[in-house]
Amino acid sequence: MRYEFCQSVVQAVIEILGRQEASKVFRAVLGPNFSEKDLQLDPQINLLEGISDEFSILYQRNTARGLLIRIGDAAFSKMRKKLVGLNALGDIENRLRPFDKKFESSVITLGEILSTASGMPISFESKEDDCYCMRVSDGTLQLYFFAGLLRAFGAWMDSRYEYQAAVNSIAPEKDQDLVCLCVRPAN
Repeated sequence: MRYEFCQSVVQAVIEILGRQEASKVFRAVLGPNFSEKDLQLDPQINLLEGISDEFSILYQRNTARGLLIRIGDAAFSKMRKKLVGLNALGDIENRLRPFDKKFESSVITLGEILSTASGMPISFESKEDDCYCMRVSDGTLQLYFFAGLLRAFGAWMDSRYEYQAAVNSIAPEKDQDLVCLCVRPAN
């Protein structure tokens, strides 16, 4: 499943940056022989971390954060089609459940699917005041990717609400951070 996750990230980066600019980033991260059509991934390379680091060099930190949020948002629609179990969360039986019943269980399932797919430890952390938080190990700039992905997930689950994703570095010494999705009724 790691391949499908990485393929979704690659496609989202190309969608947001354009093919030419994305190729520069991928060649810096994956080497000069990068090919979108023949995506070969070294298991030792964390694609998301490499992209995040390259963005911070090319575009500075704040721009990198914004790009990663947009890429996470774009990657979600691609992952829905590729990752087993993710599309099941959109089944009519789940969508018809009351919001407070479906959303927490769906965020837990999303964390499990993303953890398996990305190879990064990701888990549901807490729910406070309509904010649903996931703990992502190996954080830093990659967290902004997950913030965008989580925001897109919320909009896909139930479009009657507004979703605001936030990154909270609460335990940097442990390399674990929270990505929280706060839900507000749409006006």
